[in-house]
Amino acid sequence: MTTAAPIGIHRCRACAADVRDGAPRCDRCGAPQGPFTPCPHCRGEGGLSPDPELRFVCDLCGGPRVPAFDASMKLSGREAPLLRKADAARKSRGVWRGAAVASGLALLLTVVPFTLLLLVIGPVPLLMLPGLLFTGLFTTLLVTAVTRASARGREIGPAIDAAWVAAADDIARQSGAVLSAQELRQGMNAMYGAP
Repeated sequence: MTTAAPIGIHRCRACAADVRDGAPRCDRCGAPQGPFTPCPHCRGEGGLSPDPELRFVCDLCGGPRVPAFDASMKLSGREAPLLRKADAARKSRGVWRGAAVASGLALLLTVVPFTLLLLVIGPVPLLMLPGLLFTGLFTTLLVTAVTRASARGREIGPAIDAAWVAAADDIARQSGAVLSAQELRQGMNAMYGAP
């Protein structure tokens, strides 16, 4: 048998603890509280979490999101393609980082035995050719992977910035009042507990 929560308080949807109305998360378990807007990446309706690089991410898929300023204000969707671009760059960067790790390990597993064989046997042409070939191949792969991961990482920030500018423009148009940049930032971040 459950008891009714006091006015201004509702039950957490995850742990049934008392949560004040309007709180973005439960103080006990940290579960996000509604109302939720669909994620532009996974279309799921879940909470948002602060992220040091992407500002806010979907709790369901990890894609970058722009928080709602006010439940009554709707975003036009102009930010969604920019958020998808940032998410694609983030995922691609992860793939290239994985390729860099694999290439680095392959290079290590090539150079160490090659060096040991050179020390034991000496510079034999039959040994030198494949050793130099594979060392060069894995070095090239490592440099390429690191370079591309870095390039994809540099695409994330501008796409996130452009998405936030598009969302801020939508909010400013709907607010009906003049909002300073500080008021806009505080309003967007306050809903999700960010500074």
